Amino acid sequence: MEQADADWLKKRHSTSWICIVYAFAIGMEYSCISTSLLYYLKEDLKLENPKLWYSVIMSLSAASASINAVISGKLFDKTRRLKLFMLIFTMVTLVGNLLYTLQISVWFLAVGRFLCGLCDAAQPVISGEFSRLFKGQELTKKLSQYQALYAVGFVMGPACPVLFGKINIQITEWLVLNQNNFVSIFMALVMLGMIPAITVGVHDLGKKEDICNREPEHSMNNFTAKDIVMNFDLILLIISSALVNAIASIVELNINLMASDWYQWSLDRLSITTFVCVFVYIVFMLTVAYKIIDTHLKLIFLLVFLLHAMCVLILMLPKLYPIYNIYWQEIQMVVSILLNSVTGLTIAVLARALLFQMVPPDHASFSDGFRSTVTRVFSVLAFFAASWIYENTIYVSPVIAFVMISTFFILVSRRIYRPCT
Repeated sequence: MEQADADWLKKRHSTSWICIVYAFAIGMEYSCISTSLLYYLKEDLKLENPKLWYSVIMSLSAASASINAVISGKLFDKTRRLKLFMLIFTMVTLVGNLLYTLQISVWFLAVGRFLCGLCDAAQPVISGEFSRLFKGQELTKKLSQYQALYAVGFVMGPACPVLFGKINIQITEWLVLNQNNFVSIFMALVMLGMIPAITVGVHDLGKKEDICNREPEHSMNNFTAKDIVMNFDLILLIISSALVNAIASIVELNINLMASDWYQWSLDRLSITTFVCVFVYIVFMLTVAYKIIDTHLKLIFLLVFLLHAMCVLILMLPKLYPIYNIYWQEIQMVVSILLNSVTGLTIAVLARALLFQMVPPDHASFSDGFRSTVTRVFSVLAFFAASWIYENTIYVSPVIAFVMISTFFILVSRRIYRPCT
């Protein structure tokens, strides 16, 4: 019996760490083309409406992630075939990346990114499995590690194209590998490397997780989507965090559009600036953020909304007062990227931590899955609106800032979100 338990714990350890590393891969996959896509559409495919297609293609990843999260979550709860699900996600993403490199038609890019977005549904699958395999502080630790690796991958993704500046390989007329699209080959290789890691390191642990179950009376049948929707504080948390995430997506796309369209920056300059900001954010997350979130969770959650309002207004400034000096352009972009990273990426950690305090422990995965779906729906709408918002920044940015500040005051009016309670 002891040997069986030891073997199971060893398999659990291996499975959890492969899943955490996988978080880094899917985080990078989700954002890796954000800086290079517009250049790809303009320079290689030579489209008449590159900014429109930029928004459409970026939205497809969020759309497929949102749809697949619901379907995969339902199927996984019934089958518990973690290895199979992760292998399917990985192989589909590999195919999507290869399709993205083909310049036959813009629809190859669209279909490719739709397929790549499917792997993001691994998040609720993995978090659901973690909730069955761990409990208490151990569960919190694993979820934090998972989110941290996902965030690092997500913020590193946009900086990847800088690594491929010297690549220019023409295979056929419709397949030219260069800095604008080689990141998809890189991600295909990453996914290819994950296949043996998943095959060897991930285990379907079955019903053994019952040792980590809480009280049996907390059945999934006792807590449904209706319970979440009818709880004002819960739905306020979910919608407000989804709103921050959506606006962060808009800001990210507008930063890239402003750099290439307004400032006429090269891809190298944008990638290097993003890389520097990524490094600063990673240092912040590993040395400061996780040490203070537990003790100042509610205060930090509230500050996110004010910081996000500030970020939106700073990004609007060049449209009001043109910035011609390259150093001031750098400062404005660095501040915008840093603020957007700190707010847009950290909100997932903050929202999940608050959510787990407000729902029954046995239903944390279900509740977080609901939050994730709402967040993705908001992201899809945000991506579709990003191009229009960029063209009307002067009028839209003050409205977005007002919404953020208003949300801050609504949250403060609720006792459960006040730092002193």
